[in-house]
Order: sequence, then C-alpha cells, then structure tokens
Amino acid sequence: MKKLFLTAGLACLMGLVTSPVFAQNAQSQLNRYVTSQLTADEKATIAQLPSESEAELSEEEIRSILEKIISDNACPWPEVAQDLTNYITESAVFGATGQLTDWELKRSELYSYVQSSNWRTGKNISDADRSFRKTLRTIAFGLVKEAAQLCGWDRILDRLEQEAINKYENNETIQNTVAAVTANISDAVNSEDHTIESLYKDVQHNAFTLLSLNHVDYQKLKKAYPEVEYLFEDLYTFFKWRYELREADSSYKLNENNINVEFRLASSTNSFFAFWELANVAKSEMKNAVSNNSSTLTTLTVSDERDNMQLLASRAKQALYFGRVWNGMERYAVKRNILPKTLDPEHGARKASIKKAIKISFDPLSDEEILNILTDIRSHYASARSISEKHWGKWASEKLAQQKRRQIQKKLKALLQQQGSADSVKLNSGEQATYSTTKE
Repeated sequence: MKKLFLTAGLACLMGLVTSPVFAQNAQSQLNRYVTSQLTADEKATIAQLPSESEAELSEEEIRSILEKIISDNACPWPEVAQDLTNYITESAVFGATGQLTDWELKRSELYSYVQSSNWRTGKNISDADRSFRKTLRTIAFGLVKEAAQLCGWDRILDRLEQEAINKYENNETIQNTVAAVTANISDAVNSEDHTIESLYKDVQHNAFTLLSLNHVDYQKLKKAYPEVEYLFEDLYTFFKWRYELREADSSYKLNENNINVEFRLASSTNSFFAFWELANVAKSEMKNAVSNNSSTLTTLTVSDERDNMQLLASRAKQALYFGRVWNGMERYAVKRNILPKTLDPEHGARKASIKKAIKISFDPLSDEEILNILTDIRSHYASARSISEKHWGKWASEKLAQQKRRQIQKKLKALLQQQGSADSVKLNSGEQATYSTTKE
C-alpha cells in the first residue's frame, strides 16, 4: 500500500518521431503550424505519434539526489542585478500612489486563477504544487527539510522534475542524474546572470516564471521577444476560463490535472506553443458557450470534458513536435555561435529525425542566412499572433461582456426570487401570528 501511495505521489514528478520532416520544408511546416494551416494529413500524422509519458524517480533516487545536494552545500543565494534606474522609478510611483501598473494588476488576477487551480506550476503557486510538496515530505521529510533550508523548495523541485525528464529521454543512470542535478542547481543559484536571454529561456520552459517577474523585466523581455506577451495572454485566457468553470462546478478542478499531464512534456519543452494550444481550446469553448446563450463559460460537462482528453492529447503532440523543431533550430544556431549560449534551450530537438532535418537544411547556409530564417520565423509568429489576437480581442470585448451581463442578471434574478420568498415567509408568519392572537 505504501509503495502504491509513493508511486501515485511521484507520478507528479514526472520513439522516434515517425512523421517525415524533410529538410526542405521544416521551416515552412512550422510556419504553417503557427498560422493554423497544417493539412489534415499532417495533423493526422502527428496525432498518430506514440504517446510519451514522464518517468518517475524512485524514492532511493530522490534520497540520493538530495543527499548529494546537501553534501555539496551549493546553494548560497546571490543578489540579482536589476535595471536599477527603471526599478527605482517604478517603485517610487507605486510608493507615491499605491497603484500597480495595468500589467501588474492583470498578473495579480492571473496569479489568483492559477493559485486555485489543480495545475503543477513548479513554482509553489497552485493547490497542486502544495499537494506535491506534502507528498515529498512524507517520502523523505528530514532530507527535504534540510535541503529546503539550504536552497528553497522551488530550486529543488524544479531540478528534480527536470532531471526526471532527462533521465527518461536520455536513459541516464542515477549517477549521471545526481551529477547533472548538482551542476544545474549550482548554476541556477550561483549564477548572477540576469540577462534578457536567460529570462527568456526560463520562460520558454516554464511559463509560470512570468508570474514572478517585475514590471521592468517584463517590459524589456516582451520588447526583445514579442512572443512572451502572447504567452502571458494565453495563460490569462486559459486559466480565467478554468476559473470560470470551477466557479460553476468545482468538479471541473479534477480534470485540470488530467490536462496538465497531457501537456506537461509539451509545456516544459516550449511553453509558447503548448499554452497557445490550450488558449485556443479555451477560446473555442468560450465561443460555443456564448453562442448557446450559456450563463457560464461551460459547454462540456465534467465527464464529457474528461472523455475529450484524446483531443487534448493530439493538440499536445502538435505543440511538442513543433516546439522541438523551434528549439532544435535555436540549439543549432547556438552551436554555430550564431546565437548566444544563454539562448541555448534546455530541451533541443530531442528526436534524431528532427535534428537530421535541421542539420541538412542549415548546414549549406551562411550564418547570416540562418539568423535571417530564425528572425523571420519569430517575426512571422508575432505577425500571425497580432492579427489573430486583434480579432479575438474585438470579439471577446463584445460577446464576453454580454455573457457577463447575463451572468449578473441571472444572479440578480435569483437574489430577487430568494428575497421574494423570504418576504412571503415573513408575511405568512405575520398573518398566522395575528390570527392566533385574535382567536385567543
């Protein structure tokens, strides 16, 4: 029984691509994906890819990793460099007015949506994160407690989860895993790099990093990499929708872990595509709810949504596949010294077929040509998103406002009916009292 419990708890810790990616169309296929122009055959091929799941670390492996971390004592906290002038200005404005910026207000709203969700963020934000930490305490309380005093929860758990994925995909031995964990933690907590590139890489592999950025860093980051702003909007759209569902029926929360499991590998590979897919699901369901004159953003029942996980799994495979194409191109450019090492993604192409396609495509090209291709794809992504978000924003501001008004009207009607019933009860009680007095 104990083993079963450990297995269930540790599940949270945690093939070759058969689709042909010909060298000459790797970039164009990615472009068609970001503009929703994949053919039915391409979607079907990606949907047929074998399912990938994350491996579990055994209790012994966790203990070994934590013991190594503690023995190395590699966890002093450095001071992080800030853009001091802008930071002081922002803080002074807030100190004088007590008002957050528009983005910080929206981030605060998003934080509350995520906080009550059943989604593993790896940042100790959500209910699922807290449950996961509780499980770890039951496995190795003494070790975890000691390591937490040195490093803090987030550093340990991020690396444990990351190394679980690496161990599965690279077939690493536990000795190599321990060495990699120690090195990665040491780099993470001792590095004083606070560059835009390093922040971008963090966001690329964990979108919830955006919830811990200050306004100054966020503005600099989205200026250099516009896709970061779209990622923030995708997070907001998806988690606001999930919040609305939970408000309508708390049972929807149970499904969030299922969705999280389907998308965990895709989102840790490339957050931009994974949460774009999830936001598109949310948008589709919102539109359906509004067109059905629903008083909530609900179109599928809890059980229907659970049965619909296969559709979400196919979307996750698309996001994972093209995330690997995107990351593989970046890694190739880093190895050719075209991009800085700070932009080398934690997860590259992974699959041999994707690596081979990128190599054949890029080897004959000059550094300038490769940089232009990467710049063009990023620019194409931003342009496509800008157009789609403009149309969505226009629809959402009109239709969702109407839907919200219907919600308010429904609540007011219910309150009025409740008040009317209460008045009726009071009136009847009064009449009975008068009758009784008169009778006496």
